[in-house]
Amino acid sequence: MMQDNDEWIWNEWVANFEQAFADTPPPNKLTPISQLEMRSDEIDGYIVVLEHLRLKAGWERDAHDTLEMFKKGLPEAPSLGNIAT
Repeated sequence: MMQDNDEWIWNEWVANFEQAFADTPPPNKLTPISQLEMRSDEIDGYIVVLEHLRLKAGWERDAHDTLEMFKKGLPEAPSLGNIAT
């Protein structure tokens, strides 16, 4: 039977609180995301890896930093300036 003073309840609450209110992930968790780049046309693989790293870092999917890292890792779009109209 569970009692109100069980230590594991407190420990889990503290861990959940710290995760929910942490400002940023520790630097060692941020580095792989900031270095991720999409290779060739493998958008599905890029998204899977980014999602895995995002979860490890504790970032929300729609957070500004997550979206910026997603965009940063995409290849540059080809220039359309040389296309004749």
